[in-house]
Amino acid sequence: MKKALVYALLLFPVLTFSQPGDSAFRPKYTAVLDTSKGRLLVRHSPRPAPQKISAYWNIEQKDIDRLHKFFRKITSVPASGAYLSGTRLPLGLDNYAYQYTGIVISKKKYIYVNAFYLSDIILIEDYKDWQTEPVTWKHGEFAYWSALFDVKKGEFSQLVYNSR
Repeated sequence: MKKALVYALLLFPVLTFSQPGDSAFRPKYTAVLDTSKGRLLVRHSPRPAPQKISAYWNIEQKDIDRLHKFFRKITSVPASGAYLSGTRLPLGLDNYAYQYTGIVISKKKYIYVNAFYLSDIILIEDYKDWQTEPVTWKHGEFAYWSALFDVKKGEFSQLVYNSR
């Protein structure tokens, strides 16, 4: 009886928090950009910017927690846009650093996710200010992408890659 209780206590966290298809992911490298930097990030990206942005908003921790709760769902979203349309992310999510900013489209809150390929050398040499300044790059294909996260629905859309 004691063994059964011990096994149950040991397995409960595994069964509860590691369900197959679990969509939670907490990236190691993230930065939240305020509204002024968010505007620069979205407008100066080489990728097509989301259309009809009516406002920007400052993301709170609860919004980031919600994003991270559903983060793995991005791997099942096909890319849109002119370049590599229909493809899915080929690299693991842990291969990127992420910048977030809040945008409003049609009265709905979204988190704009800017992702760029990660290596310690890149962070140290090329993107020293990546936690406070937008990272934009003209080319790079799968190494640079963006997507929108609908905060209310917990869904991703508009995955777009950089061109070659």
